[in-house]
Amino acid sequence: MNSQPRIPTALSVLSYLFLVYGLWGAAIQVIQLFLWLKGYGLGLHPEIICIWVFAGLRRRSRGWRVFALALIWLSIAVALFGSGYMLVFREPVAVNGWGHTRFVSPLVGVALTAPFLLLSFWAYWVLTRPDVRCLFGDGKDQAPSITGENTAPRSN
Repeated sequence: MNSQPRIPTALSVLSYLFLVYGLWGAAIQVIQLFLWLKGYGLGLHPEIICIWVFAGLRRRSRGWRVFALALIWLSIAVALFGSGYMLVFREPVAVNGWGHTRFVSPLVGVALTAPFLLLSFWAYWVLTRPDVRCLFGDGKDQAPSITGENTAPRSN
C-alpha cells in the first residue's frame, strides 16, 4: 500500500491542466519547427515547462509547487495589467486565431481575459489550501483544523 495520502481532486485537476497547457505548447513548438524548416519564423514556447510542473505536483515536490505559484502570480499580474491597459487606453484589441486577425473592443478583450483570471485565482486557492500545503511539506508538523488554521501539533 502507498503510505502517502491521496491527492485531492482539485490538485489533481490543476496538475492535469498544467500538463495540457505544456503539451499544447510542445505541439505548437513542433509545428513551428516544421514551418521553420520551410522558411517561416521560429518561436519559443516556454509553457512547455508546465509538463515538469505537472510531474512535480504529482510527486508532491515543494519546489515545483512554489514554481507553480510563481507562474500563477505572473498570470494574475499579466491579466490584471492587460485588462487595465485595455480599459484605460481603449484601443482595439487584436484577437488572432486560425490565420485570421480580428480587432475587437477593449471590453471584449477584458471579457476574454476574465476566465483565465478566474482560473488563476482558483489555481492559487488550490495550491494554498492547508490540506494541499501539508502534502508538500509546508506546515508538516501541524495538522490543519476545520477553520484552515494550524492549531495542534501532529502526533506521529
